[in-house]
Amino acid sequence: MLRRASKCLLAVLAALLLSTESRASEPEMPQGITPPEVMSDPNALNLVTGKVMTQRPTISIPAAPRLTYSRASDFFMYMDGQSKISEPGNGKYSVNYGGDRSEAFECVDNDCVAKTTASGFDGGSFGGSYEQEGTGARYSFLTKILNSPDYTKDIRYLIFYANAVLYPDGEKLTFTYEIYVAGDPSAKRLKTVSSNTGYFLQFDYWDSVPGGLLRVKTASIFATANPTTVLAKLDYSSDGHQVTDMLGRTWSCTTSCGQDRGYPPWLTDDSLTLPGEGTAAVIYTKNATNQFLTQTVNKDAVNWGYTFGGVVTQVVGGTTKTYKFDSVQVAGPNGYARNYTLRTLDKGPTNPQRYEICCPYCS
Repeated sequence: MLRRASKCLLAVLAALLLSTESRASEPEMPQGITPPEVMSDPNALNLVTGKVMTQRPTISIPAAPRLTYSRASDFFMYMDGQSKISEPGNGKYSVNYGGDRSEAFECVDNDCVAKTTASGFDGGSFGGSYEQEGTGARYSFLTKILNSPDYTKDIRYLIFYANAVLYPDGEKLTFTYEIYVAGDPSAKRLKTVSSNTGYFLQFDYWDSVPGGLLRVKTASIFATANPTTVLAKLDYSSDGHQVTDMLGRTWSCTTSCGQDRGYPPWLTDDSLTLPGEGTAAVIYTKNATNQFLTQTVNKDAVNWGYTFGGVVTQVVGGTTKTYKFDSVQVAGPNGYARNYTLRTLDKGPTNPQRYEICCPYCS
């Protein structure tokens, strides 16, 4: 009997189970915990979530590649969690280390274990430190945003922003923040990311427009020795739908060009028009029934279609909070076709969802 060859990937979706009750003093955080691992297709669609990583213009310099920037969420790094007041060594935390990347940890008697990897974490009311599996990068979160005890529930809610990242090769990134609401020490926004290689990334914001306090106006890279000469820069329009580089080239985006701090990089409905062009080069369309899933991706007038099977949703207060599906069919140009099957390995309200993705005949 001829056996089918298949490729399988174990992909993980981990959701930190934090309290869903209102925390009046807590700043707004991006919703959800993104997966530390993804399986993408040719259009950068994450087959685990059904969302796409939308294209955006990027700035960088060869001398400091870790300052590469394409959207505000790239450097929005924070730890968010809760611990027991009576047993401070027990808690649950998530660590977001930029863009679409994060991990979840559960701590018992100060022993913190990652939900899905062998990364290390130590955290509490003082902040936290995180060492990433594989890269060895060490992140420290000491810039306090929230440390709010609720004694009736024996819970302390915590949010700390990143203040430094140390890499095994010796490079160190240092984060500085500024207060954007006078008298509110929790209202902090990122001002600079500095590398000890001698360069820094600086952010200026749209303070002059309503809702612009956390909307990047300009992202620029400078040399520390010459902080008045811009080496690379992106300028954003006040409505967030256009971004222009130093050569005067302008890109247009349907949703957000990436200048809003909490705007997710993974979307289902968007478009990008390249400089000098009158029509969009890339168009992403969401599923009409399940709008949290991508239905089509059109790149340079070439269409790709996605069909999701076995979709199950959980609706809370009229809003879809969680969902899952068990298959994905991809149809592309020149007869391109892929069928993916997702098998749930772990179930239960207190466990991360783990999926094995299999694609017969995939190369």
